[in-house]
Amino acid sequence: MTASGESRLEKANKKSPFVQIMQLAIPNMISFLVMYSIFVITIFFVSATNDSHMLGAIGLGSVIQNVFGFSIGVGLMSVLDTLVSQAVGAGNPHLGLIYFNRARIVGTIAFVPCFIIMFYTEPILLWMNQDPLTSKLAAE
Repeated sequence: MTASGESRLEKANKKSPFVQIMQLAIPNMISFLVMYSIFVITIFFVSATNDSHMLGAIGLGSVIQNVFGFSIGVGLMSVLDTLVSQAVGAGNPHLGLIYFNRARIVGTIAFVPCFIIMFYTEPILLWMNQDPLTSKLAAE
């Protein structure tokens, strides 16, 4: 209870839904912007070298990394975030631990095909008729 007699929950309920959503969304938005800014900064500096093979390799490598690594990992872990939050909110933290352990297993299983694709990036890019030097650099 505060001095005015309202609890924190009552004050939170008085906020508009937009404000509540933005308070939850802004930290995630900032973290995604920071993660993707690494790609933009890399492209900016590599483009200053006027090396078209390196620039192409950065683009191809980043796409492969984002599609087969980042997006799958973030997708699986965001599901875990939702399920664990619901379990703990329902007063069942043990169920949250079960979800966590299952997610570790699913994540490990999902990692295997992603690893294989990333390991064989150069042959896959060559099969797709990409430039050999660009494919080699993208695989590194």
